[in-house]
Amino acid sequence: MEINQALLFTYNAKKARALTNLKVLLENPVGIGEHSDILTEAEKWIQEIAEADDCINAVEKYIADVENQNLNELIEKCKKKKVILVQGYL
Repeated sequence: MEINQALLFTYNAKKARALTNLKVLLENPVGIGEHSDILTEAEKWIQEIAEADDCINAVEKYIADVENQNLNELIEKCKKKKVILVQGYL
């Protein structure tokens, strides 16, 4: 598997997890008793989705030709957003 594929799998999984949690929260908020501030919880999952989308877009834009791009710059950007990359690459 190439680096770009592994990164895309990672970010798409992160996005899917956040979308699932947001859907559960929106469809059945009473089922999540430990979260009294539903808006804050929804905002958390929206942020996770946005960060994953940003990284997916960056991978698609900058890693098409890894040899000509600065991969470290992309990794640092994702680290600053606290995005977990594929284990073993950081």
